[in-house]
Amino acid sequence: MGVNIAGIVNFRNLKKEELKGRIIAVDTYIQLHQFMRTMPMLNDNKGNVTTHLSGLFYRTARLLEMGAKPCFVFDGPFLLPNEKPEEPAMPRTSETITDEMAEDAKQLLSLMGLPVVQAMADGEAQAAYICRQGDAWAVASQDYDCLLYNAPRLITNITMSKSRKTSAGKKVIIGMQALELNHLLKELSINQKQLIALAMLVGTDYNKGIYGIGQKKALKLVQKHGNDFGKMFEELGWKDEYGWEDVFNHISKMPVNRNYSLKWKKPDREGLFDFLVMQRQFSRERVENAIQRCE
Repeated sequence: MGVNIAGIVNFRNLKKEELKGRIIAVDTYIQLHQFMRTMPMLNDNKGNVTTHLSGLFYRTARLLEMGAKPCFVFDGPFLLPNEKPEEPAMPRTSETITDEMAEDAKQLLSLMGLPVVQAMADGEAQAAYICRQGDAWAVASQDYDCLLYNAPRLITNITMSKSRKTSAGKKVIIGMQALELNHLLKELSINQKQLIALAMLVGTDYNKGIYGIGQKKALKLVQKHGNDFGKMFEELGWKDEYGWEDVFNHISKMPVNRNYSLKWKKPDREGLFDFLVMQRQFSRERVENAIQRCE
């Protein structure tokens, strides 16, 4: 689901030239979900879904053509507050993205010569950690959760450049946008801990939020109470399944994989043709063109 703070953040337009030579930690699951929601359903001759592979392959080719160096982060199990990684946890997969589809995506990316990082829990927390370590410039995602995990920079609409018409008939260009966390906190006059508390007021993956409190009201509340979250949540009547401290600590201390490795290789042309053309009935000409863009 992700936290919704779209109404209080300001992005800047991002030019494709700014991606050249930059390492981008991609929140992969949200991309795969996006492909499944917005693209026509595609299948191979055995009935296996290939929509997500098509979207991932051609979008990644565009990203590489821009000169970016993407690494792809996959979610681990969905951990609830107070749950440890070694304990039983709900799988991150769903009816939309199955285990098999996720494994196919990993195989495709490996054949493209791109690093894949498996998170211990939340993929955006892992991507944010990679950025904080200085191993990536930004997280690419379509929601804002990575900011709760202290990602220094968020990119949305990665590789996208298209137009749509508003209800008034005005043409609007939808393109890549960037948001720096430090700038956001300064604009909102809050700190990182207050950003997490604000998100908890409107609702996160781990709590429902407090009824009747939207983004702007939540901002005023955290500005008013500062870091006295106990008093704030007590006055507002916190009634979630988990205590506010449990949710806050869960987000603040999300487990991450510290032993990841980022290595880029040349695309495996024969492997890609076998996987996409022979096994999944992709167009050989389109695959060839995409590989050339990758190279």
